[in-house]
Amino acid sequence: MIKAIFLDWLNTLYNYKAQELFPDAIDLLKYLKPKYKLAVMSQSDDPIPIRVKAIESLTPNFFDEIFITKGSKDALYEEALKKFNLNPEEVAVIDDRVIKGIQWGNKRKVTTIWMKRNDYEPPTEVTGQPTHTVTELEQLKEIL
Repeated sequence: MIKAIFLDWLNTLYNYKAQELFPDAIDLLKYLKPKYKLAVMSQSDDPIPIRVKAIESLTPNFFDEIFITKGSKDALYEEALKKFNLNPEEVAVIDDRVIKGIQWGNKRKVTTIWMKRNDYEPPTEVTGQPTHTVTELEQLKEIL
């Protein structure tokens, strides 16, 4: 049973090119918040406090935790598991990059959902196949 969802920020919830949330992001967060613990994960070249402030201002009170790193996101996912005191099978990871959240999730046996917004890279033997693939946030309501 899924108890927490780890959502990627850039190009999953936040449209980097348009510099705004994807239109269905808030609606999805409103749907998920009463049902799950929510964490947002982001890898950032910006100073971490700036990224945190941007997330908090655009999505106030939706996330139980905000995890930002300048390095690999794998450590963030591990930290989130510990922070929420969850087993991997109790988590779903949603990410637009298969070489990041999807690969980590597949290694840890969590439910993985690939937000296929771009064709950065297709799944490979190394990353593994995602549990689910969606192209719009609205589709997550059918899965979660």
